[in-house]
Amino acid sequence: MFLPDSDLQFKAIQSRFIASTGVTTDTRVAGNGQLFFALKGEHFNGNKYAHKAIEAGCVAVVVDDDADIPIQDPRFILVPDALAALQSLARWHRRKWSCPVIGMTGSNGKTTTKELLKCVLESTYPKVHATVGNFNNHIGVPLTLLAARTEPDIAIIEMGANALREITLLAEIAEPNAAVITNIGQAHLEGFGGEEAVMQGKGELFDYIRREQPKSPVFVHGNHPKLLRLSEGLNRIIYGTPDSGPFVSEVNSECSFTWSGPTGDAYGPLSVHIQGEHNRENIMTAIAIG
Repeated sequence: MFLPDSDLQFKAIQSRFIASTGVTTDTRVAGNGQLFFALKGEHFNGNKYAHKAIEAGCVAVVVDDDADIPIQDPRFILVPDALAALQSLARWHRRKWSCPVIGMTGSNGKTTTKELLKCVLESTYPKVHATVGNFNNHIGVPLTLLAARTEPDIAIIEMGANALREITLLAEIAEPNAAVITNIGQAHLEGFGGEEAVMQGKGELFDYIRREQPKSPVFVHGNHPKLLRLSEGLNRIIYGTPDSGPFVSEVNSECSFTWSGPTGDAYGPLSVHIQGEHNRENIMTAIAIG
């Protein structure tokens, strides 16, 4: 699925990316100096807009349909699959980093937890790179990685899925060396095919760590039996319980609580703008990792 580094067209894509101002898949927002990938979907075909991308100032376009493509024009790079080329470029770019890359998935709370974690990490690291919004699928993850033109101090890559094997693909692109699953719930049951399949699908992130990064840490909330089961045998850091902080020690109100750290030190009361037990849990996850 991924293009080999020895592939001449892939080498051309790498060269164009280095010389570009960034990557785009949408000619409506394409800017001068960008590298355009002509992606296809059920209701669109980016190949039809390749010439428009060049007219908009893109340095090159990556296409997978040779219709109306000037054969001798080096700005048009023909590949078997433009999406695979985008994903391959993202993985190639990621492999230039030596920084921590945190992979994050879960049935609920991914985006909130990612934003909380970003805030916590920014108090220590000047360059924290994170998924924008919930741009967390097979297109969003590559674009997130490629948006960091220089190596960050730390990266948070949110990964979403509606079916089995999707997290596996995203992990193979982002190659995280730390991971957290926020929870296992009933979201996307139809796509996965049942609760056990949801657990299996979200667990693909830990499976990647087990297979490729066995010494890397995974962060596990101790009150989630499914997550404890999925993380057995891994280098896991448990949190969220009185025996494994940080954990919420006292809820004063929906907007205020006290929490204890790993050594038992009490902090708070902490006043927050997000309410509910699930958000208190999200906050503890961000603190545990950060």
